[in-house]
Amino acid sequence: MREIEFRILNLACVPPKMMYWGKDFYVIYRDERAEEFPPRMGIGVSPENNYFSLHIAMTEFAEKDMPNCLGEVILMQYTGLKDKDGKKIYEGDNVEMELEDTTVKGKIEYHPPAFYLATDFDLWDLDNYKSIKIIEGENK
Repeated sequence: MREIEFRILNLACVPPKMMYWGKDFYVIYRDERAEEFPPRMGIGVSPENNYFSLHIAMTEFAEKDMPNCLGEVILMQYTGLKDKDGKKIYEGDNVEMELEDTTVKGKIEYHPPAFYLATDFDLWDLDNYKSIKIIEGENK
């Protein structure tokens, strides 16, 4: 079974800052005890679409490092894959994927029921690659 993990791009920081699960934040699943866990950031989701509220609380380390960075965030899920250098690949990462007869560059996107490499014209399955590498400096 793959790990379920997220990172967030915190757009309230200047410049925007990537924050990682466990190091910079943790997730509080909203339920009847939610008042016991005051959120410092929230992600609104729609109850009429059978989603639940999800709140993110920054760790003490992150609060000291980013005291005024509360606001809009982009949530990115871990794909369960690592690139050839052992780096975790998340939704939103720009990658270069080497296939048997070609190499493609694009962004990792989730299209139910799976993650794909999206280019301008196509979606590539992440199952049949020879190697995959995160393209440094291009991840936003």
